[in-house]
Amino acid sequence: MKIKLFHLAQLLGGKLIINGDEYSPFTPIELSLNVDSRKIKDGEVFVCIRGINSNGHDFAEDALKNGAIGLISERELKLDKDSYFQIVVNDTKEALKKVGKFILDEVNPVQICITGSAGKTTVKELIYSVLNTKLNISKTFGNFNTPIGLPLSLTKINMNTKYFVAEISASYPGEMDENLSIVTPDIGIITNIGESHLEFLGDVNGVFAEKVKLAKALKENCFLLVNGDNLLSRSALNFVSSGYSYGIKSLSNIIGENIVFNGSFTYFDVTINGKKAGSFSLETLGEHFVLNSLPAIYLGFTFGLTSNEIKTGLLNFKPLPGRGRLLNLRDGIKVFDDSYNANPLSFEASIRAFDKIHKINSILVMGDMLELGAKSDSLHRQIAKIVSANSFSKVLYVGKYASQIKDELSPDIEFIQFNDSFAISNYLKETVKSGDAILIKGSNSMNLEKVVEVLINW
Repeated sequence: MKIKLFHLAQLLGGKLIINGDEYSPFTPIELSLNVDSRKIKDGEVFVCIRGINSNGHDFAEDALKNGAIGLISERELKLDKDSYFQIVVNDTKEALKKVGKFILDEVNPVQICITGSAGKTTVKELIYSVLNTKLNISKTFGNFNTPIGLPLSLTKINMNTKYFVAEISASYPGEMDENLSIVTPDIGIITNIGESHLEFLGDVNGVFAEKVKLAKALKENCFLLVNGDNLLSRSALNFVSSGYSYGIKSLSNIIGENIVFNGSFTYFDVTINGKKAGSFSLETLGEHFVLNSLPAIYLGFTFGLTSNEIKTGLLNFKPLPGRGRLLNLRDGIKVFDDSYNANPLSFEASIRAFDKIHKINSILVMGDMLELGAKSDSLHRQIAKIVSANSFSKVLYVGKYASQIKDELSPDIEFIQFNDSFAISNYLKETVKSGDAILIKGSNSMNLEKVVEVLINW
């Protein structure tokens, strides 16, 4: 999307400053923004964000050297470049939100917004994969689900987009409100509500209060989809005039049933409001993938896709790195890469999926589950008990909750603590053998994705 500089300054309520003679207030620029000076692409505008540990204003000159054509900042900067523009605003984070809202208003797509304690990205990717077989759809990229990431994704949206699917984070009080100042959902989806981000939201009631704001924000005559297997998620239906539940265990409007695992595929049937909708398959393992596919299947039918188009979209879906990928490595070694993040809900789902993999020995590479506040000790102990109830031969642990895990593990399971992911990688290279399967799971800052990278390239 192109916009003239004076129009952008008006939109942001900012002061336009032009250095050099390359730009004028009437110069049209591509509305493409970036907040990382290291990843700037030629022609992008650098937004100077003040963070907890760094201040983007300190990297503005680097951004210009790396290809940025201008800046959005909170103060005027005198930098060593002959020609660039700068828009000075009161708050660059608010400026980003205004840009995102402006783009959505201009494009005016059907907005499908997803929140939940786990599974948001997978549901988003499944919906995109299904609807993309026939419809003009865009999505938030990666895990850009925050009030900063969401508008950055929107600056890349195709102007012909008719449907936009976005995951929405709600990890601290008020974050959902910030996101809802950008998006106005036509369709809301709540994947589940559980013990996540407790450090900031206090308890599951706090999590519920934040997530349910999505349901309350739905446009008139629109609908909500909720995971009916999760009682807190199901209760969000009380806040909407139109809503449907989906599940694989409960009595829901949309049900996945007769689930069969075969090799690296999962096969299942779907009924919608008591009528068989078809048989489907995914090139993934785990009941949670079936559960997460149900909103995509329902929306596929809702928006006029045929059963075959939905089947094609599901088979086109591949889990993103760190989100339930099954990797078949040399000598029959398998890695279930769920390294991106972890909370009790996602950890238990990951263990259940891993159980479906054919293997001789099971190894768990585990890191801390973070942001669980006062319940951190008890929730790590709870997961250790679940690990003990499954057939793991070893737990390789990195993090500060090692003693809580070790205390609750079965004595039959070998427990080894490591200082970092690099040490775990070296240990696995020396000890892993044919027929072993490795589940890798922990919070993102535990850097367990590096273990996956080492094993892939080993």
